[in-house]
Amino acid sequence: MGPIFDVVYRPDETDRRSRLASPAGGFDTASLDGMAPALIVTCGTDILREAGIRYAERLDQAGSRREHIDLPEVGLNLIGATRQTMLPVYERIAEEVRQRLALRA
Repeated sequence: MGPIFDVVYRPDETDRRSRLASPAGGFDTASLDGMAPALIVTCGTDILREAGIRYAERLDQAGSRREHIDLPEVGLNLIGATRQTMLPVYERIAEEVRQRLALRA
């Protein structure tokens, strides 16, 4: 995670290594077997992009990843995102939610 985010989110340095803080941390080598499938969206200049990519890769290795959408041209907080770029992403997120809710019915 980014240094500022680390200090604000987890002031205690030892807590930053907790998988509850970030299951994508480079220090976390515990198995992700059994994790629920995830739809992960990462953006080009987001300070958490590399962690999101690492998490997607780890879920994939565990056989749990559903999908990873990377938007390298989109900045932090979706700066520079156009409707043309984001509409398919939001539609995919909505479809995933519909599918997950249908499984509960």
